[in-house]
This record gives sequence, structure tokens and C-alpha cells, in this order.
Amino acid sequence: MRVAILALGASYKQYPGKGGDQYKNPYDQVWALNGMAFFPDCHDIDRLYVMDDLVYRLPVYSGEELPRSLQAYGKRIITSRAYKDWPTSERFPIEDCVEEFGLPLGIAMYSSPDYMIAHAIMDGFTSIDLFGVDNLDKTAPEMQASTAKWIGVAQARGITVNTFQGSHHQYHCSNAIAMEYGLYGYAFKPRIETLAFPDDEFIEDVKDDSTSNATGHSKRPA
Repeated sequence: MRVAILALGASYKQYPGKGGDQYKNPYDQVWALNGMAFFPDCHDIDRLYVMDDLVYRLPVYSGEELPRSLQAYGKRIITSRAYKDWPTSERFPIEDCVEEFGLPLGIAMYSSPDYMIAHAIMDGFTSIDLFGVDNLDKTAPEMQASTAKWIGVAQARGITVNTFQGSHHQYHCSNAIAMEYGLYGYAFKPRIETLAFPDDEFIEDVKDDSTSNATGHSKRPA
């Protein structure tokens, strides 16, 4: 099962819609944040995550209009506390989360996408695409680290996590970027080409050049 998680970072612009694009299958579910419920290109979302308390926090951060508009919202609203004035609101299953992942994983949430990724794991999704979960610019470092942690939890369970150009988390999800920059501690960069095409003669030449440059001796015959 595939889920797309939408947030407000720049890579959100690459979201192709619930039907997917020419290279991907359709998404089984699409989840979005807060006021994105009313974005014209978010009409196909299945769940809205509003983790700021609808009474005591959301009006402070977003003003009164958004929580008032959400009272008439017809789809599921996952939040920290359900209220009868928001008929479709549902409390996030934090106890189940703690039981599933243990402490501190079950409570170390520094942004709404952390809850969303945890929920996707708990709901059995096998592929998670993060559009706009970029954590760049003025993002607090604990938010970057926490989302990276939850991406790692998903990957450790065999779940594919995709991020897109412009996301800080390309370093954690993109094989091309990870292999381009190498692995800390290794003398030579394990470029992705050497893994994808291990028997390619050109790649062997590149590897030989790397060895020659590092040692001062060429492995090629004279």
C-alpha cells in the first residue's frame, strides 16, 4: 500500500495527485496538514492531520478562521484531542504508538509529519512518499533530526520512503545522493554506478584511477 504525505515545503510542488504520474501507481491514501485541506490541489486527500489542539493551540498559531472552518470539514481530522464541535475529529492513538515503538520513539514527536509517518507504519503501508516534508531554511534542528529518525524507523521495517528534490531528507532516502557523497570513514566513495554496474569496463577504469590517485601507483599494466 502506498501513502503520500503532504506538507508545505518546496518539494510539495512535485506531488502528482492521488492518481500518480506516468511512472508511479496511484496512491491508496493521501494525507495532508492543517489548512492544506482547503488547497485547490488537495481535494483528493483522505486524512487531515491537525496535531495542534483545536481549542487551545491552533487558534494561537493560525488564527480563529482555520479551526472554525474545520468544524464543517467532512473528512477525517487526526488530532491530539477530539472535540464534539469538530465532528470528524479523531484522537491520534498515542498509547498504541508508544506500545508499538516503545519509549522514547512513541513520544519523541517534534512536528506533525512525525505523527503521520508513525501512523503510516502502524497502518501497514509499504511505501511512503513525502512531498513538502523538507525541513530546510529555518527549521529547528530537532525537527530535522526527529523526522529523519522516523524515516529510519520506517526503513528499518522494510518500508520504502521517498523524498523529492529540495528536501533535506534526500540525504536519507535517495541512493543516488547517498552514494554520490560516500560513506563516512571509507577511503573511496562507493559511487552508485559501481553497485549498479559492477562489471562495466568503464567503471573498472574509474575504480583503477581512484586507486592510482590515492596510492601514487597505477594498477593498469604498462
